[in-house]
This record gives sequence, structure tokens and C-alpha cells, in this order.
Amino acid sequence: MAQNFIGGRMKRSFLLLILLSIVLCSLHSQIPPQHIWHLNVNFNIPEVYYIQINGSSLNFDVRFRGFTHTNMWQINNIPLTYIISANGSAKKLTAQLSESMPSGVELSMRITAPEGARSHPGFLELTNTPKDVLNDIRNVHNQHRTMEFQLRVNNEAPVMAVQRTLTFILRDQ
Repeated sequence: MAQNFIGGRMKRSFLLLILLSIVLCSLHSQIPPQHIWHLNVNFNIPEVYYIQINGSSLNFDVRFRGFTHTNMWQINNIPLTYIISANGSAKKLTAQLSESMPSGVELSMRITAPEGARSHPGFLELTNTPKDVLNDIRNVHNQHRTMEFQLRVNNEAPVMAVQRTLTFILRDQ
């Protein structure tokens, strides 16, 4: 008897499942056809490039260090940090002084390049003509790097207080 009860119950469940499937199929045929909409997605990713230098001035303290054969002036290097980002085409960073340095005075810099870019090896003398200090800057985002400035004064330098503006330009290579 137990088998008839289980077998009968399974037959009823199976018939109920078939009946439910038929009802759902008939309802589906009565649902109006779906409307399909396509949207065009437009976007523009602009080229972004910037540099931020942490510091607004370089103040060198030139001190007499005594008479030597090479240089009687003691100069300290000034380190700064910078943040750089660039996407799109390759960029370069140039540096240029507003005026030539006086005779006997030289301002130079060295810079740590972001990943994938190239910098001048060692210190590069800065003049009133643009100098490439970084090349092949591309696909970098908020990379923090260092730059270091050095002022060299030899015995030919006149007594003076001098100010120059150093301009950095980040542009297409």
C-alpha cells in the first residue's frame, strides 16, 4: 500500500508539473512581444597632464668656506619633491631660466624620472634656453619624485643678490 501511495503521489506531482508548464506556455503566448531598445554610449577621455612642484622658491645660502684650490664657496643642494601625471601622447618637461646667470654662477638640477620616462643623467646646467629635463613621460598617475638643485659659485662671481625665475613646461614631445 505504501508503494501505491508514493507512486500515486509522484504521478499527481508529475501531472501537476505538466499542467503548470502548459498554463505558463499559454500565458507566455499572450504576452505582447518585448520591445528592445539600444542606446549609444558616447564618452570622451581627455588628455590630462600636470606637474606640481612642492615649493615656491629656492633660497641658497652661499657661505665662505676658506681659501682652497677649487672653490672657496660652500653651497648646499636643495631637494624638492614633485608630483606628475600624464596620459595620451608622450610628454616632455623643459626647464628655463628667465635670464642668464651672472658670470661665475651656475644653477643646475637633477631630477628623478617617473616610471618609463628618461631624465638627464646627473646635474644639468640650467640656462635661459629651454632644456629637456624629462622625456618619454606617458601613462603616469600621481607619481611622487624628487628634484635637486645646486648652485655653483666660483671666484669670478661678483658680489650681488640675484633673483631668477625658473619655468617648467610640460608639453608634447
